[in-house]
Amino acid sequence: MPERVQSSASDLKTAKGLAKGEFLSIDGVEGVGIGDQCLRVYVRNRAVEQKLPHTFRGIPIELVITGSVTALQG
Repeated sequence: MPERVQSSASDLKTAKGLAKGEFLSIDGVEGVGIGDQCLRVYVRNRAVEQKLPHTFRGIPIELVITGSVTALQG
């Protein structure tokens, strides 16, 4: 797991927005969120890991394998 760095909530929110714009275009990335001093990238399977960096703008990335995600109509 990547080493954690101190990032403010504002830094993480800004980085999340930028990461979404960059990572959601990668096949297999299902979402981007904020973890404990890191960005969480939700991926379909472990193979997607090779397409992603270990950090984004100095903030560690933590992968969460979710499988395929489908939005529900409500």
